[in-house]
Amino acid sequence: PGVLAGGGVLHATDSTAATALAHARLAFTQLAGMPMNVLVPVVNIGGMTLVPGVYKFAVAAEITGDLYLDAMGDADAIWVFQIGS
Repeated sequence: PGVLAGGGVLHATDSTAATALAHARLAFTQLAGMPMNVLVPVVNIGGMTLVPGVYKFAVAAEITGDLYLDAMGDADAIWVFQIGS
């Protein structure tokens, strides 16, 4: 499953892997459950400037060109992108 460089350790089925999987599942559940505050009606968000928020795309999203994330001076700003399949 790839190459480990620099003496790295592969954690495929041990407790480290199980912990990482549990944390990933928790993060996914928390992010997916955040209430949306912007429904994005377009698929391509290239060229747009987005302020912090939870953005929901019904089916897909793509970025053609530059996407600007404007934190509006907030060092703790976050953007969440919920993208359907």
